[in-house]
Amino acid sequence: MVSIKRLLSCIVLLASLSGLSGCLNVDAGFDNPERAEIKFTPMTDAQTKAPLSSFPNGRTMQVAARYYPDGTIATGSDVNYFDATTFTYSTSNGYASSSGNYVRYWPLDNTGYLNFLAYSTALSVSSVTWNANYSLGVSFVTPNNSTTQDDILVGSKYQATRTASGGNQITFKHAQALIAFEAKSTVAYDASANRGITITGITMNAAAHQGTCSVSRSWNSASGTLTIGWSTSTSNNLNSITIPGSNTARNLTASYQSLGTGIMMPQQTNNGQYVIISYTLHNGKDAGGNNIDIAMNYKYTLDGTGWSPSNRYLYQFYFQQYAITVTTSVSDWTAGGTTSPSI
Repeated sequence: MVSIKRLLSCIVLLASLSGLSGCLNVDAGFDNPERAEIKFTPMTDAQTKAPLSSFPNGRTMQVAARYYPDGTIATGSDVNYFDATTFTYSTSNGYASSSGNYVRYWPLDNTGYLNFLAYSTALSVSSVTWNANYSLGVSFVTPNNSTTQDDILVGSKYQATRTASGGNQITFKHAQALIAFEAKSTVAYDASANRGITITGITMNAAAHQGTCSVSRSWNSASGTLTIGWSTSTSNNLNSITIPGSNTARNLTASYQSLGTGIMMPQQTNNGQYVIISYTLHNGKDAGGNNIDIAMNYKYTLDGTGWSPSNRYLYQFYFQQYAITVTTSVSDWTAGGTTSPSI
């Protein structure tokens, strides 16, 4: 399958409007050259053509910053510039700081720079902790009602300055894994002959749905990347959860089709999690012309080493005359386009 770039979205701090790009462009708000407010104003998203408020779905983002006044990263040279600050979106003002009614500004010293760490989710997380070495801890629970599940995003920016040529980018990544399912059949559904397969639902079972997310990165170089890890326990296994959208009946054809929109899960090892696919086998008609339909369930243990953050795991079920085969593929998960579910 086509590999999907891991890049989810970018937030660009620009000193001037620079036109279209594949990222989400913003104006840093340099209306006062002596004290420039840090403010995010979406302009365009040429790559996905999504509504501007779709990142992150018009909700708030939390941003923290550390300041390196002398432009070096020597131990002890950095200071806490501001703690996790809520940036709230409005159509008139873009993303502006709102925590405690404090406005966040760029430092006056143009020789120093800021390092940013950010996260965004519409979910009410249990706790968010920014610690001394500039990492993030989040307690996050996947809702039992899978239709209300939410995507938590984390991002960082190394050496941001308000006068940077071309602007500064904060790249956000998914903190969870996306698990998706597809199916096809050797016998395409034929209503007149009552032949084929109809999928009626799919559930995830014995998967750890609760855990503590730890996010950190190395700040000693621009090549430092975010490290996302989850601590989960089998005691928090989810007994059964319906994959969103999968309970809509789907008549299989010779081409793969999605079984719902997928489900987001914390990182975990392979602890025996499995899915159950409910389907109807259409087995022709009897002598009286009545349909012969057999309700069946297929259990499949999700093999492999487990799920890692920011990845999309696709399980493809191929219904054949005497067997069901399963193919698994892994790709980077990105938003937008036709190959990723809409969350």
